[in-house]
Amino acid sequence: MCAWDNQGNAFSGCANGSIFKWVDRHAVEAVEAHKGYIGAIRAINGMLFTGGQDNKVMIRNSADMELNKTIDFNSRALSIDFLNDKFLVSFRDGDIIEINGEDIEGKKTLMKSHDNGEVWGLADCGLSHIATTGDDNKVMIWDIDKRVHALSKVVSDEKKNSRKGRASSVSNLPAS
Repeated sequence: MCAWDNQGNAFSGCANGSIFKWVDRHAVEAVEAHKGYIGAIRAINGMLFTGGQDNKVMIRNSADMELNKTIDFNSRALSIDFLNDKFLVSFRDGDIIEINGEDIEGKKTLMKSHDNGEVWGLADCGLSHIATTGDDNKVMIWDIDKRVHALSKVVSDEKKNSRKGRASSVSNLPAS
């Protein structure tokens, strides 16, 4: 993974969680950042944003590589982008979250989805809601009118003797 800042410096994120800063063709600085690989990196307006396998997004000053802030999430970041004072982070679990500037408490989930394998079930729940289920062992309820995710439930947290694709159908019939 790599990114460039407005001054022409390059930054590379490594499989071991380190970040290298490059000037011309020379590595001039390295910091140990994440535990595990870096899966997302973006530099903008003097800041360097990285997302790692450790489910953290780190914000650094791109000039001196000093850590300004660490934000913990429930999944690893896959991409980071910006629009005005907001930044967007997409995650392995299917979420896309908007963060308003430095206000990490003001996180807003823009999108949710199933996160592992395929969606296997779809049912009309009435009252403008549908339910989906899939290989991720979740049943998710969606509000069709508002076009938003309304609720998620894990079908089972039992791991022993479970097969891939644990939640494979949805029905509004009681005997199903």
